[in-house]
Amino acid sequence: MKRKFLFIVLIFAMLSVSGCFSNIIENQLNLWIGKTEAQLIHSWGAPARDYPDGKGGKIFIYNQRSSDGSIRVTQMYIDKESKIYYWQVGWE
Repeated sequence: MKRKFLFIVLIFAMLSVSGCFSNIIENQLNLWIGKTEAQLIHSWGAPARDYPDGKGGKIFIYNQRSSDGSIRVTQMYIDKESKIYYWQVGWE
């Protein structure tokens, strides 16, 4: 009975921590909305690659390896006025 309870508590703890991690990333990336392409490059460096967004702007791709070996891929969408208007994160 105690093992079952501990297992359930552990699962909930892990889920809440992963949710907090997602919120931290989301909050940090939301701060970039409205910033300029130059500010992004100054802070993060040159992107791994970039391509057109189809609206006259571009999408910068940044890759970051995590401690477990997976790669976080962050896409920063930049409009034709060189302002960041959207971001997206995925894992490889």
